Amino acid sequence: RAICTVVLLRAAAVHERCRALGASGSVGGAMVATFSAQLLRPADVLPPGAPPKKKLFVADFPVLKQDTEQEPGWRNAVHADWSLKCGSEVFPVHKAILCRGPRASGFLAAACRGAYSCMSETDLSGVLPEPCWSSVPLVLDFVYEGTFAADVARGMLALFVAADVLQIKALFELALEALNNGFDWQVAPHFLVESATLRGAHPVVDQVAEAAEREVFQHFGRLLSDWGVKVLASTLGRFLSAEQLQALLDHDTLAAQED
Repeated sequence: RAICTVVLLRAAAVHERCRALGASGSVGGAMVATFSAQLLRPADVLPPGAPPKKKLFVADFPVLKQDTEQEPGWRNAVHADWSLKCGSEVFPVHKAILCRGPRASGFLAAACRGAYSCMSETDLSGVLPEPCWSSVPLVLDFVYEGTFAADVARGMLALFVAADVLQIKALFELALEALNNGFDWQVAPHFLVESATLRGAHPVVDQVAEAAEREVFQHFGRLLSDWGVKVLASTLGRFLSAEQLQALLDHDTLAAQED
């Protein structure tokens, strides 16, 4: 306080002297402000070009073995308080992550409270279509860490259906956008096969099936050349019935050589 009082008194004296010399109020004010700023400059502010201030206190954080237990992700089961079962797989998870936040699952939030809270496990086998079971690790990766591979077409439709069933809005929107951006004739056989296994799971599945069928018809000759006969035949024949394959090959719009 004493220093501030001295500074203000000196500044006032400078101001009065400026007035006595005929300086304008604005000029005098500017001089006072400059003078005060110089007097009140913090001691730790170094002038330009000065060497950095030497550190007096140095310490290293101790890395302990148990710190590895603090790594994020659902694969680290430390402090897990719930389990998700899907087929023969069991995933230890954390309710606080699954049920809250912008990537939370509305379905699992409801499953972890009320009458179901004492069960400590949710069986997704009867909730998710079986083709979606392999997408559960991808769903958990998104919920826990926000990871999402938008450029991978294979499995995207199953991931979209899983997001819809589990009520994960953020994943639902990202997967739908990826389906729109990544769909073309080159990946149409994958979508045709995947939509056949998920038929009836969601209206978008039927839309994808129609679009994929149309692309396969229109580019069948190019697909034979690009994929090869054996790979294309095995991909389509893996999930399509003999009747479906026959109908596809006999379709009037099929763009390929007759043989």
